[in-house]
Amino acid sequence: MFSVIIPAYNCERTIFDVLECVLKQTRADLIDEIIIVNDGSVDNTDLIVRGYIKEHKNNGKIAYRYIVQENRGVSHTRNRAISMASSEWIALLDSDDIWYPDKLKRQYECIEENPDMCFLGTVFPMKILIRKLYGGLHKLKASQLCIRNMPSTPSVVFKREVGIELGLFNETMYYGEDINFFQKFLLKDSYYILAEDLIEISIGKKYFAESGLSSNLKKMNEGRNQNTVELYKLGLINRPFLILMLALNHIKYLRRTMQKALSGIKYKETLRGKNMFSVIIPAYNCEKTIERAMDSVLSQTRIELVEELIIVNDGSVDRTEEVVLSYKKRHEDVIRLEYIKQENHGVSHARNTGIKRAAGKWIALLDADDIWMENKLERQAEILFGGVKTK
Repeated sequence: MFSVIIPAYNCERTIFDVLECVLKQTRADLIDEIIIVNDGSVDNTDLIVRGYIKEHKNNGKIAYRYIVQENRGVSHTRNRAISMASSEWIALLDSDDIWYPDKLKRQYECIEENPDMCFLGTVFPMKILIRKLYGGLHKLKASQLCIRNMPSTPSVVFKREVGIELGLFNETMYYGEDINFFQKFLLKDSYYILAEDLIEISIGKKYFAESGLSSNLKKMNEGRNQNTVELYKLGLINRPFLILMLALNHIKYLRRTMQKALSGIKYKETLRGKNMFSVIIPAYNCEKTIERAMDSVLSQTRIELVEELIIVNDGSVDRTEEVVLSYKKRHEDVIRLEYIKQENHGVSHARNTGIKRAAGKWIALLDADDIWMENKLERQAEILFGGVKTK
């Protein structure tokens, strides 16, 4: 029945729970195989996945297929797994999301009752404009999808043959690529949403602004506009509605941009004019630890205290540079990260280099193989700044 597809990238904190939620399905008998594609992880993802498969591969009828590849992005990773799947239906799951136990059971029941169905996601509650739906199966129109993009990727199951026919995920898109693929199922008159609470999103995301208003608003808006234009090209919406939606998308983008700006002003007011921290991390051959160190900075309860994060690569000969630059690209709208590369001069020289380049009044030192507890800067700010309100 189902091939479960899990793209995995640097998910050592969450991948075990994700794999567990699949085996804990009340209708695990519906699962033929679990395909995990490791998209160039540089943490302990590989070790955890291999250990999990070794422990569970002989415990049931579910087959495990595990592939390791160089980093190609989530769309390429999903497409590769879908192409090699053997089941009639694909069930998408991300490496930081989980299914509730009845997720596949409820979707299977809907599929059985609607034999022409080829796409089904879940949303709870299902919202369109001011209307909220707390149950039932609903077929979406293109106009409704324009107003509110849904469903989220880990809730989706679809017929593999139809998905391949429609072209799968666009590997050149990085924002809105999921809806870009999903909306093509409207051509089959089979865009179904089950209004039930069956998934939990982003179980591993804990740092301030990792999602929501501080994500890349501009690129998100561009992706949404591209999807709307493609609906028009597919003949699923007319030109007046296209123009209306592009205008509404722009208004929504401006509103969210203003909210983000006002949020930043609020933080500065809270700091009462105090300068923030420049975090300095000297890095030498630390490809396996540097990401955890940087994550611990972004995980701070008072991330607004961080003026910048400065990484000084002190002549590393491993993949440290690749890891840092990839991290910088993924989190450019969360934190200002400056990367400095130099010949090997030792850790003291590397720290001095970072301190000289720093813009903040205060310096916070962190090594590439250490991590901060989440309230580290918050507690220090209470002492240093005095009177700064904390959460």
